Amino acid sequence: MSRASHHVVCVTDHPDEILSFLQVVLGLGVSGQTEVSGPDATAVLGWPEENPGTAGTMLGSGTAGLVEILSVPSELRTVVPSGVAMIGFAVPDIQACVAACQAQRVPTSEIMRLTTGSSEVSAAVVRVGGLAFELVEFHDRLATVDAGHHGNGRRSP
Repeated sequence: MSRASHHVVCVTDHPDEILSFLQVVLGLGVSGQTEVSGPDATAVLGWPEENPGTAGTMLGSGTAGLVEILSVPSELRTVVPSGVAMIGFAVPDIQACVAACQAQRVPTSEIMRLTTGSSEVSAAVVRVGGLAFELVEFHDRLATVDAGHHGNGRRSP
């Protein structure tokens, strides 16, 4: 099982301000850029079906404690509030984690296959106590260490 959160996903309509704060004040370095398609933003983030998707930036290094900042498209700013969208955990066996969630009657999405540049991950979104958690199984161990997250490429179902 996981020993620490892998990343936190934040959505905002002020990405430049937040990125500046995280880089200048806290000293976090950029570790990658992310792109989330419209359908994936619906499936993973719960955004309305008609959305343009988004792009973002992953900050931090290593395999834990990363921060992903996603920009809320202008057309969704009245619908999607800024805030923490989900907390991500890298897990060794997504099937076992989803089964454990289902045994506890925790609402869980279908397992999605997402591409991350040259690697793939499987992910599921779990909602507990009003919070969303993303469970991510990396299929390429080097992607976990080198990329440090799931966002060096385009997400796809």
